[in-house]
Amino acid sequence: MKIRIYLFLVFSLFGSGCIAQSEYMNYSKIYYVPIGVETYIPVTTSNIEELAVKIGRLEDKYVRQFVRLLEEAKAGSFDSEYVRAKLIVPKVGIIYLDNKGGAMYSQDQKTLDLESLAEIKELFESNLVEN
Repeated sequence: MKIRIYLFLVFSLFGSGCIAQSEYMNYSKIYYVPIGVETYIPVTTSNIEELAVKIGRLEDKYVRQFVRLLEEAKAGSFDSEYVRAKLIVPKVGIIYLDNKGGAMYSQDQKTLDLESLAEIKELFESNLVEN
């Protein structure tokens, strides 16, 4: 009997941890200007929310895919005059992406290769759920 109760508690705690992780990702917000588009006014970290073409959210599986690509990217530079996405992910922070594949988050700057940038563009344009 004690073993059953113990197993029930362990699985209950394990299951609730998985749900919590999935839930916080579902509330990720994205401000997006299509990657590859040139603008007359520089899109910066300060004005992307006002100039965004699409505003919405991504499902947690796409947020994880995006974060994984960033974690695999090499150290590089981020151009704050060519911002194309601002992703707000609770418990992760704010992630910015520029038009050339540069990314900034948690004080780190990375550069995505062209293949990864194309994958992120497709991910955003196909899976962004607008508000």
